[in-house]
Amino acid sequence: MATEGQVLVFNKDISKLRVREIPYYRRRVGVIFQDFLLLPQKTAFDNVAYALHIRGATLRQINSLVPEVLDWIGLSRKLKSYPTEMSGGEQQRLCIARAIVNKPDILLADEPTGNLDPDTSLEIMDLITRINDRGTTVLVATHDASIVNRFRRRTLVVRNGELVADRQEGGYLDAQEAGEHA
Repeated sequence: MATEGQVLVFNKDISKLRVREIPYYRRRVGVIFQDFLLLPQKTAFDNVAYALHIRGATLRQINSLVPEVLDWIGLSRKLKSYPTEMSGGEQQRLCIARAIVNKPDILLADEPTGNLDPDTSLEIMDLITRINDRGTTVLVATHDASIVNRFRRRTLVVRNGELVADRQEGGYLDAQEAGEHA
């Protein structure tokens, strides 16, 4: 929770949302978790379908959208696979599919490459960049300077709960700036 100022999401101060408004706001936000939070007893298809089901999608919508999004992220051959039968990169792609199947306006990614090898991390960030290029606002929380510096997107640096830098051109703080804010 913000200790001062306002947090505006979709032009509304979220601290003033009514309880009944919260589910509607959540529908417009997708989340990618570092530790995936996939349902291990469900197939890839069912993990993604679950996100649609809880939103009230029809069976027809589910049967249309799930294969489409799994194909788009490169998992079309894994429809019937369980998370435990997938690599870490495939599990993260599945998490991404679940987060974007409802076509959110905002995508929050918490350390999306935290548990992945460097090559897979780049593939995941390329995918996230493609999502952003399609019009979704993406916020990625990461400590991986190489990812931040490679992708050169707007970078907000938060230290001890305080915004210490907002770099439109992207990239981590250089050593001198880091010393000024330490």
